[in-house]
Amino acid sequence: LKKTILLFAVAIIFLTSCAVVSKYSHKEKETLLLNHLNKWKNFRLNGIIEVNYQIFSFRKNIQIKKTGNLFRADIFDTGLLGLSPSPFLTAYYDSLLTLKLPGNESLVVIPQNKLLHDFPYINYLLDFQLLAQHKDKIIKNHRIELDDLTIYFSNQMEISRVDRADKNYSLVLKYGKELQEIIFLAENKTVADIIIDKISFSEVNFKKIEPDFNLR
Repeated sequence: LKKTILLFAVAIIFLTSCAVVSKYSHKEKETLLLNHLNKWKNFRLNGIIEVNYQIFSFRKNIQIKKTGNLFRADIFDTGLLGLSPSPFLTAYYDSLLTLKLPGNESLVVIPQNKLLHDFPYINYLLDFQLLAQHKDKIIKNHRIELDDLTIYFSNQMEISRVDRADKNYSLVLKYGKELQEIIFLAENKTVADIIIDKISFSEVNFKKIEPDFNLR
């Protein structure tokens, strides 16, 4: 259960399609790429998540917020506009990943060393701006390979897909004017789908989860 939640929590930190003949110059692609990477430093999105994976099967409201390297995702039992919505599941990251799981009053804390062991590229997921150091390769190939992790970019230089070959996991991102849908695949089967109702890009405030360090 914890491994499944951990995989999903990391996957949903990876927010970010099109396939037509490229019409942009190298300089224009560079500008598009850097603007795309920079905008994800701070954001807030609200939407609906549908999950069908092992023991999980539900359709609920989701809210994801990120400011710098701080991240929080809440899945709600009731609508966000409802009276005092209660989180069904919460994931919070600063230097640790703290999870509040359904049916578990205690918090689950994933230490940074374990997180880095299981997800060695977590820093790239938390800060897309780090990908800028690979901008020439990305512009040339529309992808960057980081060992078992491959990140694909559309002709608009938006992150369109993320594959982790060793685990056979994928994240697919679909865009309209802004990001509209995030699909999480395991062994080429959809296990989670987020339909985004609203997204904004600005610094946000959110409540920190205080873990009990005796639980680690």
